[in-house]
Amino acid sequence: MSIYITGISHGFHDAAVATIDCDGNIINACHSERLSRIKNDKELSPDFNIKGVTVFYEKPFAKNIRRLYAGQSWKTRPKYDRYIKHHWSHAAGSYYTRPFDEEPVCVVIDAIGEWDTASIWWKKKKVWSLKYPKSLGLFYSAITQACGFKPNEDEYITMGMAAFGDPIYNLDPYNYYHKGVKLEGKSEDLAASAQQIIQNEIIKIMQRARKYSPYLCYGGGVALNCVANSKIYHMFDKVWIMPSPGDSGGALGAAAAYLDQR
Repeated sequence: MSIYITGISHGFHDAAVATIDCDGNIINACHSERLSRIKNDKELSPDFNIKGVTVFYEKPFAKNIRRLYAGQSWKTRPKYDRYIKHHWSHAAGSYYTRPFDEEPVCVVIDAIGEWDTASIWWKKKKVWSLKYPKSLGLFYSAITQACGFKPNEDEYITMGMAAFGDPIYNLDPYNYYHKGVKLEGKSEDLAASAQQIIQNEIIKIMQRARKYSPYLCYGGGVALNCVANSKIYHMFDKVWIMPSPGDSGGALGAAAAYLDQR
C-alpha cells in the first residue's frame, strides 16, 4: 500500500480533497472553494497536491445509470484508483473518525448518491436504504428554490427562516417535488412546514437506526441541518456528526473507507 491515500470529491458541489497516511493520520483536508475563492466550487483546484492511491467518493457508472433514468446526461469523470459508493463515503467519514470506541449505527441522509437518498449502516454493512426519487435532501432543496433561494447552497437560509413562519402546509416530501408541482405561499411558512416535516422524517429514520445501537454516527448533507439535529440527540447515548458531513467530507470518508481503520 502507498504511504498516502487521497480521497476526492468533485463534479456536483463542494469539491474537496483529503489525504491520510497508512497509519490513519489526516495529512490535509480542504475544500476547493478555499483555494479558488468560488463558493461551493464543484471542480478541483489545480493547486491541490494529489498523491498516493486516489479514491473517488462515488461510483460514476452507477450514478450515470441513474442520471439516464432521470432524463439527465451521462457525465464522464477522470480515472482514479478506487471508487467508493457515495453513501459509504459519508458513513465511513463519520464511522472512522468517531471519538468513542463503541460500535455505532451509521445513518446517512442527503439529496442523492448513486441511487440511495438515505441509508442505515451496521458493522459497515448497509441494512436499510431509501431510493431515488424519494429524497429528503431533494425535498429541502426544492423548498429552498421555492422560497427564492439557490438550491444546494442556500438551505441554511431556509432552515433559519423557518423560525419566522408557521408550519401550515401539509407537504409530502416523497412525492410532490419530482412531479413539477408549483409551490405558492409565504416563504417563511413554506420553510417552517418543510423544517417540521424533515424533522419528523429524520426522527423516523433514527428510530429505525436505534434498534441496532445506542451509539450514532450521522453524515450526509442533511446532517448539516443543526435544528433537526437538536431533535435526535436524546434518542442515543452518544452521537458523532463529523465536521463537514456533506459532500466535501466525502473526500475524507472515501480515503478512510479504503484504509479501513479508525
